[in-house]
Amino acid sequence: MYALPHYLRYPVETSENDETDDRTYLKVGRSENDAIKRFKDHKRSTSLPEPPILLRIYASSNGMGIEEVEKKIHRHLAAADHLRNSERGAGK
Repeated sequence: MYALPHYLRYPVETSENDETDDRTYLKVGRSENDAIKRFKDHKRSTSLPEPPILLRIYASSNGMGIEEVEKKIHRHLAAADHLRNSERGAGK
């Protein structure tokens, strides 16, 4: 999971109380092999306006496949009212 520095500095939606966090854009992706290598490759191959910041790597465990881990992360983000990108050809 990564984000751009601008969105970390200037969240898309600022929380109005101490019980909830600010909201910002995140990119969730998966790798069947090396997550760090995938992040570095993606970082070099995209035309992002600034270098992204890797926030967290989740590993599959307890028999849960990596696809299910990614789906679970998306479900958690949806439950927190984070909207998904619906543009054709864009990431979610």
